[in-house]
Amino acid sequence: MGGGVYVPTWVKASTDAGPIWALGFVANCDHQNYAGELSPPVAAQIIASAHGTRGTCHEYLSLLVEALARYGLEDADTLALHAAVQRELGSSA
Repeated sequence: MGGGVYVPTWVKASTDAGPIWALGFVANCDHQNYAGELSPPVAAQIIASAHGTRGTCHEYLSLLVEALARYGLEDADTLALHAAVQRELGSSA
């Protein structure tokens, strides 16, 4: 993840087998491209229209939702944001 917004950091993660060390990407809150706290509607508008060199933010979010589902995981905030982005994309079509 280029650009310096995310810093690769070793973090302790919990698993059924006990704690492990995992590589996490932690947001650099001091970076000029760090958006900070956004309301869900504003975040959905930005994600619906944003893209980078490797694809759209919407695609990235959709891949995250799919990956979590493959492991039987759900995150209510992520699912709500994904639904809001889907609605945003539907309203702009």
